[in-house]
Amino acid sequence: MDKTIIKIIVLILASLTFVGCNNQDQGNHNRGMNNVHEDQLFGLSISKLASWKFITSEESRDRIRSTKLVDENIEKLVLLFASKPIVVMMKSRRHIPLPTIQITVNPNDSSPDVSAIDILLHLSRKGPNAFKGYSIVHPPEEIEIDGQKAAYMKAHYTGEFWGDNNLYPVSYETWIVPRQRYFFMISAVSSQSEDNKTQSEITSIIKSIKLK
Repeated sequence: MDKTIIKIIVLILASLTFVGCNNQDQGNHNRGMNNVHEDQLFGLSISKLASWKFITSEESRDRIRSTKLVDENIEKLVLLFASKPIVVMMKSRRHIPLPTIQITVNPNDSSPDVSAIDILLHLSRKGPNAFKGYSIVHPPEEIEIDGQKAAYMKAHYTGEFWGDNNLYPVSYETWIVPRQRYFFMISAVSSQSEDNKTQSEITSIIKSIKLK
């Protein structure tokens, strides 16, 4: 796989532990006044539930900076090259990790033939270098999102954060949706022992995705 694609994969993997969020909703680019975010440029829409909120990419970046990674080189890569997601939403609660879903758009110019499964396989191989106790609990498999080919995987790891010596059991789900010269990476972070209600909400939100 091309080095550019590998960098993107490592970057996104390292950026997906969402905790300690600012609870102010400062708005989101392209977001309407209701519970639907529609990005007309990339032809994607996603609906949130009433118990969730959209947050800005700036808030997302602040939370990325609070994540403590195993490999310092990956940490530097995150801070230097982190791109803004097109949408981020989270569910507020007292304990962490806070359930969070984000979608990023990632260029695929140099390796247009790389499949969604290939991307997830490379992603899974980078996991142990970034997080403690990383393990695959649902290996990459082909699925469909809104009738289009995609791939899905799920991993577990323990997250450690700056200023907090506790280790948190994190569940990390990823969906890849190829789109010609780029691909969507849809990611959900939650607790490994998430309650059924929140887990069903994550599933419902992913099912709400519409692609044009």
